[in-house]
Amino acid sequence: MDDREIFEDDEEEVPPPELLDHLIDELIEYKAERDEDLEAEWLPEEGLFHVTRGEEEPVDVLLVEIDADFYGESEAVVVEAEIGPLRKESCLAELLRFSDEELVYGRFALASDEEGTEILVLQAATPVHQVTASQLDGMIREVAELSHELREEPPSGAA
Repeated sequence: MDDREIFEDDEEEVPPPELLDHLIDELIEYKAERDEDLEAEWLPEEGLFHVTRGEEEPVDVLLVEIDADFYGESEAVVVEAEIGPLRKESCLAELLRFSDEELVYGRFALASDEEGTEILVLQAATPVHQVTASQLDGMIREVAELSHELREEPPSGAA
């Protein structure tokens, strides 16, 4: 056995928020009871779980602050996936039509990348104490499947 120094990272790993960690554990148990695959990886540097249902594309699951006076609680669970850059020729009417016809849990949002380019994001959100494992599974499925569909064939230049 050689005498190597063990490298220790000075930064402590940030654990997931307890509520979110508990929800992910419930979701894993829910999927296992149904013999369905689910992988969840905590990414402390991003403060989110990277979640994959079976063969679907991965999505991010995180907590965000919300208006406690309006919603009755201060945090929501958000499931999100990037669709792609928002182009000038994007048609708001087509995005709204898609939203009306396809989305149950979801909504569209804008984010910015490192260069400041606006990115269209598909999200689903619910106040944290109202989320069940089956609902979170549905939110993940909707965001994973429909964001993939929108990346493959965006409505009238949406992405």
